[in-house]
Amino acid sequence: MLKWLKDNWLLLTILLLAAWFRAGGISNFDYHHDELSALLRTRFSDFDSLIAKGVAIDGHPAFTQIFLWFYTEIFGFEPWVVKLPFTIAGVLSVWLGFSIAKKLFGESAGYVSAMLLAILQYGIIYSQWARPYSFGLFFVLLSFLGLVNFRKYNRALDLLVFALSTALAGLTHYFALLQVIIVTLVWWLWQSKADKKSILIASCWAFLLFLPHWSITMNHLEIGGIGEWLQKPKPDFWWQVIQFVFHYHWLIPAFLFVFVLLGFKQIPISKEHWINR
Repeated sequence: MLKWLKDNWLLLTILLLAAWFRAGGISNFDYHHDELSALLRTRFSDFDSLIAKGVAIDGHPAFTQIFLWFYTEIFGFEPWVVKLPFTIAGVLSVWLGFSIAKKLFGESAGYVSAMLLAILQYGIIYSQWARPYSFGLFFVLLSFLGLVNFRKYNRALDLLVFALSTALAGLTHYFALLQVIIVTLVWWLWQSKADKKSILIASCWAFLLFLPHWSITMNHLEIGGIGEWLQKPKPDFWWQVIQFVFHYHWLIPAFLFVFVLLGFKQIPISKEHWINR
């Protein structure tokens, strides 16, 4: 145990930092409007009413709403209690980011990735909201880790993790599903023929798991946008997002630029390398 702590002290420190930034003062947190809307849609006596009146009308997939329905029935509506699972998912996402980056690019990349996920306000804020975003990030990263582990260990278990987490990403947020599709497609193009076939089969499993939600998704597509809730983005939207992510300061992106530049000199980018590694 002591040896494990000694070997992993830096990762544990980062995880504790991530937990502190997300949960420090959590007992003082209150709900915002979006959370209140979701919680109001948990007060149904039966599951069919929850789906018809709490999920189908919202535009988000069902997972988070169903989770809140069961969770609040057991633990109540105290804000810090409701937010806690989403905060935990945010901290676990830091570990997933570390694991993926370490296995792909080395330990240093893993620590940098984990630190960024731990301290950037973008991830911190969305880990404090009882909304789909923290769960969505967790399932996206878990899905990709399943692919990375399958390439490394060639285990059916890792394909199962990929299929389950891909389906759960789609059941959590449609943009999470879109991200999984893009990442999987890019990863698939660089794999061997045998692995490509396995990934396609696992992707079919994921689709079958998502299939019961299909009619709800089709209904969501008919709803359209959320213009009554949010204003249309201004022309400088993406620039504002980038500034927000990096705390409106040039230091963090400058550090990342240098780190990535140095990393490109050491990481082989040939297809043969990624297939045979």
